Amino acid sequence: MSITDEDRLKNSGPEGVLKLLASKSQIAEKTLIDLLGTGIYSDGTDSQSIVGLRDIVATDQTVGQIDQTTNSWWQGQVDSTNTTLTLSVINALFEDARVDSEAPTVAVSSRTLYNSYYNLLQPQQRFMDSETAKGGFQSLMFNGIPWISDSHCPANHVFLLNEKHLWMWYHPERNVSAEPFQKPINQQVSVSRILWMGAFGSSNNRLHAKASALTA
Repeated sequence: MSITDEDRLKNSGPEGVLKLLASKSQIAEKTLIDLLGTGIYSDGTDSQSIVGLRDIVATDQTVGQIDQTTNSWWQGQVDSTNTTLTLSVINALFEDARVDSEAPTVAVSSRTLYNSYYNLLQPQQRFMDSETAKGGFQSLMFNGIPWISDSHCPANHVFLLNEKHLWMWYHPERNVSAEPFQKPINQQVSVSRILWMGAFGSSNNRLHAKASALTA
């Protein structure tokens, strides 16, 4: 996050500077949060990203220094073959990720696949009253769990996740925290860094599933 001297002069006075600082801080924080949102779905190829779901819910990655290739118990449930979104395909994945009373608690996809799932449910939609009919679906559910869309979710992917076994760890002193502004000697600008330090992880990959080749 940076503020140039030109910006500072244009917004002179305590109130103007404070408004400018608040605006710049909000933009920087949203940018960092957006990067974290993208990182949650990373596949392990970006060394500057946190470990993501495409890395965790896989069969051939090394997660937490454990090789999934040689330790099948550490593999996620993966369908990379089916290309058509159907209820039976998603239900098969759901059952693969179920162990006794443990089952996925949320389904996540891109908006495109979310809309495709909506269309699959449309013929089965029933209304109990006119007010409900006006609004259509209030939310989408699958096997009793919410199905949500995320703009960061990669195309062609649907994740079935067990939230009891997913964790986001962060350092309390680096949880989107801003450093004091500093001014480099060779620039007419004041600079502050917004920092985050943490990791995303799973305690049981076996209980998560994904389809990675689905079309709308």
